[in-house]
Amino acid sequence: VVPNNQPSYELITTSTGNDVITINDILGATTIHLDANDDTVAIRRINAQTTIHGNEHNDTFTVADTALTIDQVQALLDVHGDAGTDVLTIDDSGDTNHNTGTLTRNTLHGMDMAAQGITYQAFEDLNLHTGSGNENLTITDTHTGTTDITTAHGTDQVTINEILGVTSLRTGNHADTVNVRQIHADTTVYTGH
Repeated sequence: VVPNNQPSYELITTSTGNDVITINDILGATTIHLDANDDTVAIRRINAQTTIHGNEHNDTFTVADTALTIDQVQALLDVHGDAGTDVLTIDDSGDTNHNTGTLTRNTLHGMDMAAQGITYQAFEDLNLHTGSGNENLTITDTHTGTTDITTAHGTDQVTINEILGVTSLRTGNHADTVNVRQIHADTTVYTGH
């Protein structure tokens, strides 16, 4: 567990073994290097720039506070899967606000986060779950791995400008609008899910 750390630069390197890390809050610029095993990281709140490197093996990262929102990402969160088969889940499913967000092949902005948002690199799987408000989500482009996006029960508008990797979109059971422009990989859209 990384508790509420002090407002100064921290460099943390985990030990060998399969680690389970929960980040409750970051108050000073922090870099975390995981060891060369299968690690699990839960990121609940950050208030200062945070960089995490998965390094080797198969790592799982989840961004969500205990209410299942990403509203507590209040500084740049920079996550790197690095080697192995790595999964990043960004879970805002508990959010009832009406949100606007923009997803690119390596960033997510908006959705009540700080302006810097989330940057991500070298992940094989990306899962994004939005909340139950009326969402306006623009997907500028996706990464070349697998992307799975689920919107909840608001009246959502999703615009997909370009798909670069296998992508699945599931919308809720309201009157949602999905616009798809360029597809370069297998894409599945489920509406009224």
